[in-house]
Amino acid sequence: MTLADPLVSTTLAHLPEASVNLAAVGVAKSAAVFFESPVIMLLHASTALARGKSARYWLWRFTLLAILCLSGLMAILCLPPVFSVAAKAVFAIEGVLKHRVHWILLFLVLWPAASGWRRYFQGIMIYSHQEREVAYAAFGRLAILAGGLGAGYWLRLPGYLIAGVTLSAGIISEAAFVTYAARRARPPAPGISRGETGLPSTLREVWLFYRPLANSKIVLWGSRMILLCIIARAGGALALASWSTGLGIVLLFSNATRMVQQVIISNRESAETKQLLVFAASVGLCCSAALLALGATPPGRMLVLSFVGHDGRLAGAVSSVIALCVLVPLQFALQNALEGLMISAGKTRIVNISTCAGSAVLLGGAIWGTYWGLAGHVAASLALTAGVGTELMLLAVVLGTQGR
Repeated sequence: MTLADPLVSTTLAHLPEASVNLAAVGVAKSAAVFFESPVIMLLHASTALARGKSARYWLWRFTLLAILCLSGLMAILCLPPVFSVAAKAVFAIEGVLKHRVHWILLFLVLWPAASGWRRYFQGIMIYSHQEREVAYAAFGRLAILAGGLGAGYWLRLPGYLIAGVTLSAGIISEAAFVTYAARRARPPAPGISRGETGLPSTLREVWLFYRPLANSKIVLWGSRMILLCIIARAGGALALASWSTGLGIVLLFSNATRMVQQVIISNRESAETKQLLVFAASVGLCCSAALLALGATPPGRMLVLSFVGHDGRLAGAVSSVIALCVLVPLQFALQNALEGLMISAGKTRIVNISTCAGSAVLLGGAIWGTYWGLAGHVAASLALTAGVGTELMLLAVVLGTQGR
């Protein structure tokens, strides 16, 4: 899954008007993920609640309601009069860039629905130790994405259209693969009664359990969308392209640690906290080391240059993002581990509070950096590291307090 964005970026970088198309994808994808954000944590909630039959039932009803509402709201944004206002007032884009962002968003209208659907089934399958099937679905998505990108590149289609079609086809296909695999796979063990587990057994109780998790991702991805607005006002299309491309590479390594959280939740009762944290740190260190090699060694810098189509200015800016964010994969791994411990203990409010604090540092740092003359992508990189570090610190403090 982590290869998807870099594949899109490098394909667009080797097509005409690379900077404008990369900037358009960055803005449109950020908006799509913002609408997706309330259902991002469905994977974690589904894993945590899968052991209860009633909880699974009501979480499924909640999932259907949420994805219908979110894709509906995104469709409203795509209406020309609404989008025109949002493009000027929110995204600070106009002209060709505005036109291309609008087209990509039209293709991504079903993104929130497909994402929420697949995350529900992925959580149940992970709880049932069917991770292999989850991986197969992700590889299927990657194959469709890569095939579409290759065909678009061979036909020399406009980059923004290639991105919109392939991103949409990829996530919808993964949702279909996961659904097929889940229907064929063995179901989770029968749920224990609510009195024994304390799991939610009504739609309202599911909402109360899930609301802090949803809010945490709304705040997180809302702040990242606002961050793009700050970058656009500070550096225009080149800064947007540099940040979107560089962040895609950073997240390639950071998202490789994402499933650490599922490992923590699934094994919380059978392993010691220290053992789980050591595991998370080892995964994060490996990913940060790989990112460091990409940004600090001559072969790595040559690879980045090739990745962006041998555009020297873009490659230099992307390398700056990589260098400043080299600790982010380690931070993400530890953050995922600590959040997993909180979710497994039912302390979802702590996750929400830490995310709000980190997002405040992210936006405040970016505004401060651009105010003092830093390039938009540089200010954003420093702010991201500081924001994730703030979340990590708060989660660690809470965990340490509970431990005592």
